[in-house]
Amino acid sequence: MKKKRKPYKLIYTGILLLAVILIGVISFSVYKLSTEYLPQQKEIQRFDELREILYQTEETVGEDEEDPSAAEDTPVETTSKGEPIRVYSLEELFSLNGDMTAWLTVPDTGIDYPVMHTPDDVEYYLHTDFDGYYSFSGCLFVGDNCDIDSDIFVIYGHNMNNGSMFGEIDLYSYRDYMDEHCDMILRTRDGNRLYRIFAAFPTKVYEEDDESEDFRYYFSVGEKTKEEYQSIVDEICELSVVSVTEKPLYPAQIAYLSTCAYHEDNGRFVVAAYRIH
Repeated sequence: MKKKRKPYKLIYTGILLLAVILIGVISFSVYKLSTEYLPQQKEIQRFDELREILYQTEETVGEDEEDPSAAEDTPVETTSKGEPIRVYSLEELFSLNGDMTAWLTVPDTGIDYPVMHTPDDVEYYLHTDFDGYYSFSGCLFVGDNCDIDSDIFVIYGHNMNNGSMFGEIDLYSYRDYMDEHCDMILRTRDGNRLYRIFAAFPTKVYEEDDESEDFRYYFSVGEKTKEEYQSIVDEICELSVVSVTEKPLYPAQIAYLSTCAYHEDNGRFVVAAYRIH
């Protein structure tokens, strides 16, 4: 005849099991806090500090000490919403890190970061912060075989879960969002550049032995002939998940913003913009 297990033993076993689960949950939470959340908060804070350096250097366009009224006669570049594109000095940021090539801002979004370029080691800033230390989110950086003066160039950034870096550009798959956030400002040594975002598309990075003729945006960068340019624009518009109402015309410079996507293996989501001025 089997002995009945005493109730207190069942209770003890249940409490022990619950304690093990709680310890596991707490340990995992501490691990995530120390390896992801706190480092990311530190990275966010550092970018805030860099923005503070940038935005304290606003310049007055057309400023003339002898004739202050001259500034009023100087045309000020504006966004599609008629908002002035303010001019800031990048010199202090350039002095902090010579790898910085520009500052990218997409108004009314979270995209407001320095852009790095290291031609000899293109992906150096994939997991390196502005100050040269390891960083999971890294920095925005210009891709291979191009620079910010190429006919077509690409800027890469991580798709962060907290929405930082390029963590929100997949919102451009919605027409309303694109209409509201179609401007892109690239601040360079030579001044402000304004771009118009016109297309957005999901794609992937193809294997080297893949013989398909699918469009590879990352190979379309660099200097282009008029015919090559038009073919690339046609490919972009064909892939775009939002209807394209304005197509760029040669030789308007094209810029891609690219991040990881998870609709398939090696997935990417890309936004395309062309330079207005």
